Amino acid sequence: MKKYVFFIFLFCLVIGLYCLSGYFLQCVSAVTQGDYNRPAPGGGISVEDWNFLDEDFLLTDGVNSVLNDLDMNNNRIINLDSGNGQKNAASKEYVDNGISAVQGGDTYINWGRAGCAGSDILLYDGYGFGNEYSNSSGGDNPICIQEPFDGEMLSSGAKADGVFPLMTGTSAILPTNMIDPSSTIDRQRFIKCAVCYRPNSACFINQGTHNCGVPGFGNKIYDGYLTGEVNYPTHYASTERYCLNRNFDASILAPDWGAIWYGARVEENFGLSSYETKKFIKCSVCCN
Repeated sequence: MKKYVFFIFLFCLVIGLYCLSGYFLQCVSAVTQGDYNRPAPGGGISVEDWNFLDEDFLLTDGVNSVLNDLDMNNNRIINLDSGNGQKNAASKEYVDNGISAVQGGDTYINWGRAGCAGSDILLYDGYGFGNEYSNSSGGDNPICIQEPFDGEMLSSGAKADGVFPLMTGTSAILPTNMIDPSSTIDRQRFIKCAVCYRPNSACFINQGTHNCGVPGFGNKIYDGYLTGEVNYPTHYASTERYCLNRNFDASILAPDWGAIWYGARVEENFGLSSYETKKFIKCSVCCN
């Protein structure tokens, strides 16, 4: 009887050891063949480490999905592709390109020429129009109308906000080459214009200087002089003042009446001594 009990005990022991050895070999195989590098103090894997294997591997569903949040502990995820799926991780390149695409830009009018600076995009060019000098009503802002012009015919008796071609004046009240050797502004000339777009930029008119010294806005598009209607008893029209490019296209002679621009200057400073009188006001179009 004892002999049978001994053989049963021995059989159970062998089976148990076999099972345990199989599990042990499976664990050893997972450690030795897998990409496992737990930085244990002694450089190896202690017995206690086996109780914390779930802290050293990602918890997944056994296929492709991570089941918990992934904490990168201030490390980077690198070599992402440039895919743009709605729920995909985005690379820095993809994000930068996206930001660049929505940053927009700014438009400016190049008064005095029919082109844009550098690689800026020409939206259209044409000629300036405004209120006739003896008319005291109507719109007060000169506009750049594109050429070719696409208009609608009206009856001759209709009332309208009539505009006339914009031109430089006939008098010497202009910053011509005689005043500024770098200026090609001339008297009695039609004023060309170009509406330009500068991507990823903001622009403004720097009034009082030919420089663009404002921090962050050092890209000068062009410089020139402020111009507007003249203060004269028979000239009733009033217009906004704009920066007329001193690299002026003076190729087309104009008549001596219409929407007329003259140079803007300080007439009286009332003690503000830095604003010298009788001098034309410089300007520049500056972008970032």
